[in-house]
Amino acid sequence: MEEEGVQSFMARWLPPHVEEPFVTKNSTNHYEGFCIDLLNEMAAILKFNYTIIEVQDGSYGIEDETGRWNGIIGVLQRHEADLSVSAVTITYSRVEVVDFTLPFMHLGISILLARAKEDSEKCLQSNQWITDNMQSKAKGFGAISYCTVE
Repeated sequence: MEEEGVQSFMARWLPPHVEEPFVTKNSTNHYEGFCIDLLNEMAAILKFNYTIIEVQDGSYGIEDETGRWNGIIGVLQRHEADLSVSAVTITYSRVEVVDFTLPFMHLGISILLARAKEDSEKCLQSNQWITDNMQSKAKGFGAISYCTVE
């Protein structure tokens, strides 16, 4: 029995390829892993059934010069599947052709830069001290003015 407002539908879902720990195939060729667990939870809560299909080219999706996509993004763009739960990277160009939910995983990848070495003589130059002192006073005056003027 369905709850009011919830409809059952058949979803075609696709992983790009076996990708541990997100998607693996066990000895009986059944899929398992984090993405499969997540998909099963979604199906139970939203009350839908799904069929897993695999992307033929095994890619996440790259746009060609004509604007057509391959991989997962292309299959979704062409409505050959309804959804995908996978470790696909969210990019600006992909967001323009398919909808993404909030990510279920953040890798924490970032770009690191070395700090610039400070010139030890620069800290002792009188014009540097004057500039720093003037900036501090200006900030203090701005804060006092802001607090007292209505």
